[in-house]
Amino acid sequence: MKISVEKSSCIIFSKSSTLPKLKLKFFNKNLPNSKSIKFLGVTFDERLNFINQVSEIKQKCQSRLNIIKILSNKKWGLSKTSLSSIFKSFIGSVIDYSFPCLNVYSEKTPSYPKLCYT
Repeated sequence: MKISVEKSSCIIFSKSSTLPKLKLKFFNKNLPNSKSIKFLGVTFDERLNFINQVSEIKQKCQSRLNIIKILSNKKWGLSKTSLSSIFKSFIGSVIDYSFPCLNVYSEKTPSYPKLCYT
């Protein structure tokens, strides 16, 4: 197994407002410090409040919801059960996959994006 230094970075998780900057080297190359890291599709930030992750989820759901709005037009003639199934597969799958981070996310999180759909 070979580690790609170019794709690697370091992050410190802390609730403190001032975080130390690490100078880590790997194979004689400096690893950059990051404020957020994406790992297996989940974006972790310094404070572990998942603001970036929830913003990505919201954007993905809104674009998929636009497709459902188009399909719900009377010209398409889809039934409510068909639209419900499409909603569950398009948006429900995104919410189900990201549930662990949504569980720790709350309205008390500073500058959190609203999750309501209009």
